Amino acid sequence: MSRHSGRHELGQNFLTDRATIARIVDLVARTDGPIVEIGPGAGAVTLPLETLGRPITAVELDGRLAAELRNTVGRRRPADRRRADRFPAGQRPTGQQPAAQRDSGQRDSGRRDSGRPDAAQHDVGQRDSGRRGEAPRTRVVQADFGSFALPRTPHVIVGNLPFHRTTGMLRRVLAADHWTDAVLLVQWEVARRRAGVGGATMMTAQWWPWFEFGLDRRVPAAAFTPRPDVDGGLLTITRRAHPLLPASERRGYAELVHAVFTGPGRGIQEILTRRFGHRTAVSRWLADNGVPATALPRALTAPQWAALHALAAELSARPSGGGRRSGGRTRPRRR
Repeated sequence: MSRHSGRHELGQNFLTDRATIARIVDLVARTDGPIVEIGPGAGAVTLPLETLGRPITAVELDGRLAAELRNTVGRRRPADRRRADRFPAGQRPTGQQPAAQRDSGQRDSGRRDSGRPDAAQHDVGQRDSGRRGEAPRTRVVQADFGSFALPRTPHVIVGNLPFHRTTGMLRRVLAADHWTDAVLLVQWEVARRRAGVGGATMMTAQWWPWFEFGLDRRVPAAAFTPRPDVDGGLLTITRRAHPLLPASERRGYAELVHAVFTGPGRGIQEILTRRFGHRTAVSRWLADNGVPATALPRALTAPQWAALHALAAELSARPSGGGRRSGGRTRPRRR
């Protein structure tokens, strides 16, 4: 149980459920590289993460908590950071491997081969580990994550995000380069929407060609102290090893997604025809990609959005076949 009651103005709800903490460590153990933790608080997740034997940078806004955590990790011996008994029986991370095995390039059988460098090649965040056999040390930084300079080498992001700042912090994460995986504890409804449960949101669709989103589990409000008004959810984000679109097309693609989600029409065929004209080409695209004419934008998959971006580029280069090439309303034909 955390010693701290949480500061309301910082949105502090400390995770205290050991099963959820163990699951977070399990998910992180399936990744490679240094770890950046957002909002570590008193270290409920930080200390178990140390058992993975990887460098950790913990970014904490609250100065008091940052100082206390810095003292805590400073007192821990290497043997403490390698201890396995921080997890109750049956809760030890199943994906955890000895550091030597991870650094040899081995991957969890469920992971894709991303072609990334070994963890040993990009553990640039390692500090105070000059003595042979000593576990990498944790660095605690007092800073606002919104302005914190993330590493310019591959790393993993972990965090229990303040519920009232979730969307802004997610945008910050998604816009950042170099990180490979993120394990984030966010508000339950936000986790569901970002993972596309029940259909993709505009924000998810705008980032889908470059990231995969997953919903791991629901985390009850009782898992936090103080208890929030809503449940949390574990959201996983993985940078695609092979993006569906080049990064140079991100802005134009995001504008297309916004236009389709907000465009007038009772279904995707009507929305696209009003935007581009070329009813025949739109109908052919829908048939080729298995999209019903009456489907809503939220029903499209990531590959379908990427294909739609290609269609938009093709149609924008043609003379209009009715409607408008680049958005706006289409005048109804006289009958």
